[in-house]
Amino acid sequence: MTSNKTVPLDNIAAAEKIFEQYGSFIYSVIRYKITDQFLVDDLFQDFFLTLAANPVTLEGPKLKAFLYRAIINDIRDAFRCRQRYKNLLKKHVKNCDFTINKQGVKNAYSIEEKVENITKNAWEQLSPKETTAISLRYFDGYSIAEVAEKMQIKPGSVSRYICVGLGKMRQSLNLNSGG
Repeated sequence: MTSNKTVPLDNIAAAEKIFEQYGSFIYSVIRYKITDQFLVDDLFQDFFLTLAANPVTLEGPKLKAFLYRAIINDIRDAFRCRQRYKNLLKKHVKNCDFTINKQGVKNAYSIEEKVENITKNAWEQLSPKETTAISLRYFDGYSIAEVAEKMQIKPGSVSRYICVGLGKMRQSLNLNSGG
């Protein structure tokens, strides 16, 4: 989960440097542990945000060992978070009445309308470049390199737009759900 603080540019540059050098290693470890491709991509992006928010000063073999341990911890945290979310949803479903606003079926928001409104609000938090990068990556299925080519920017910039954009969306969704 991202905080309200902005990450200094030198932290982002340091994270980009680590990703340039160890990106394939990071991705391989995540891919080895996770079978769902979308979850792999999310964890990969989240790991970039983690490194940008918490700069690492290690080098060489110590850095690689640290990265491995940090990746494993992020994967465990992600699964714990998903399990807590599932449990909250189950609890909510048990406590939920037939309608959302208790005004009867005719005047109630449908769940689809509520989800659509929340999603629209989350998208409105993004800059045009973040929206484009996320749309091309996840809706159109382009790779990071292909998105970079289409947007005429560096792949690192695409990753940054996606990371920051997804972070904004997560934060918006957490605020909308009262979390």
